Amino acid sequence: TPVSVTTNTPLTMCAGGSVTMNAQATGGNGSYVFTWSNSLPNGPSNSVSPATTTSYTVTATDANGCTANSGVLVTVSPSPTVDAGSNQAVCQGGSVILTGSGAQSYSWNNGVSNGVSFTPGSTQTYTVTGTDANGCVGTDQVTITVNPLPVVDAGSPQTVCQGMPVTLNGSGAQTYTWNNGVSNGVPFTPNATQTYTVTGTNANGCVGTDQVTITVNTATPVEAGAAQAVCQGGSVTLTATGAQSYSWNNGVTNGVSFVPGSTTTYTVTGTSANGCTSTDQVTVTVNPLPNISAGADQTICVGGTVTLTGSGGVSYTWNNGVSNGISFSPGATATYTVTGTDANGCVNTDLVTVTLVPVPTASVSSDLTEGFPDLTVNFDNNSINASAYHWAFGNGAQTNASTTAGQQYTYTVPGQYIVTLTASNGYCEDNDTLLITVNPIPDPIIHIPNIFTPNGDKNNDTFFITVTYVKSVQVVIVNRWGDKMCTYDNVNGYWDGNVNGTLASDGVYFFTYVIEGLNGKVITGHGDIQLIR
Repeated sequence: TPVSVTTNTPLTMCAGGSVTMNAQATGGNGSYVFTWSNSLPNGPSNSVSPATTTSYTVTATDANGCTANSGVLVTVSPSPTVDAGSNQAVCQGGSVILTGSGAQSYSWNNGVSNGVSFTPGSTQTYTVTGTDANGCVGTDQVTITVNPLPVVDAGSPQTVCQGMPVTLNGSGAQTYTWNNGVSNGVPFTPNATQTYTVTGTNANGCVGTDQVTITVNTATPVEAGAAQAVCQGGSVTLTATGAQSYSWNNGVTNGVSFVPGSTTTYTVTGTSANGCTSTDQVTVTVNPLPNISAGADQTICVGGTVTLTGSGGVSYTWNNGVSNGISFSPGATATYTVTGTDANGCVNTDLVTVTLVPVPTASVSSDLTEGFPDLTVNFDNNSINASAYHWAFGNGAQTNASTTAGQQYTYTVPGQYIVTLTASNGYCEDNDTLLITVNPIPDPIIHIPNIFTPNGDKNNDTFFITVTYVKSVQVVIVNRWGDKMCTYDNVNGYWDGNVNGTLASDGVYFFTYVIEGLNGKVITGHGDIQLIR
């Protein structure tokens, strides 16, 4: 029969433990040799401790050399990661609960039960052993710190007069909480004799308590008097009643007048014969003086009127016979004073100066008042008592000047223009006008000679067309055969009787011309001229 082999597979173990693999063969001649993989020694069994899940193979060989194979799977279960929880701190006498996690069941030392509250007597480290579903175990530790309770002191008993402040300060801990609304280290006024309890907490959060008794004696009532109001700079007298002696803050003496600087609440402390004190307060309101304004300084021309109006109050009185808001004509430069009173009856003053300046006189003249287009007129400024000048040239053009320098302007369109010069000193002004007439340009006037004598006697030596109101002249001169003798394109052009430096012979010559007038009219024509030497 053939050889067959069986094993005790599969096998399970906890990490760090070991397991024994067994092999059993049947068939063949009955004598077997077992050979294992993974370099394990030969034999029917082997103990292994793999770190991770591993597969092994065993081969059974009989005396005839016949073989059979079988595999063994060893599954390695990891040890549970047991957590004993975070370290804890409790105050002496406090309880804690230790609860492990990461496994299925837990066992603690020192008589602790998992998840059950207990009271530790001192600081100690506790160990938990956890077992999972595979029976694998793990351990962890946690330290429980037991902090002592603070020894709190509420301080010594105190005796105060009614209305006097008391400050309670606990000691022996880090923070303190008092009953009855008291804050540690903060003054308060007890109404009656009472015992106060302080709870002190140290840096570890542990608490302790203590008590202190405050005895309150009857206080003497004191009256500071009714509130008062004064204008800034005024005096006031504060007089308290109801006690034997009085002490005021802010340097005030009982029954003695003083000048308060600003609105202030004053506190008086009255002391009775038994030394107990009480306080009261009174507010002295210092009303500011009104911010009276007489208005900005003004400058007007001689003979003009001005209105002075005060502001910042409810009523006003002016000197020099001036009435508030009523215009008047001052006779000279002067400074006026207004006294204003506000709703509180407080008064203040302000000044305003009214300056009189001479009235300017505008005067304009020019070198020309009439002409043709492209008429350039030079204007003179003869104004006095002014510092600024506005020129309007009658056609929309205008300019400003700060001196009496003249102006020049060219008129290109026929018409009549009223030139206006406005002279100003910044406060009042005057105007003067001047009429400029620009006449239409007449048609060109042409005068053509019919003979010239270029003999060098400086009399009638050239031929030219005399023109008036003309801006261009074009002339071409030819002989009777049409040969060009001379051309010129100039209002002042001429022919001197020479052709390329050679004297032209006597005779009749012919010319054509194109003349454009200043008014745009074009005149063409032709004629003849006789040359006689």
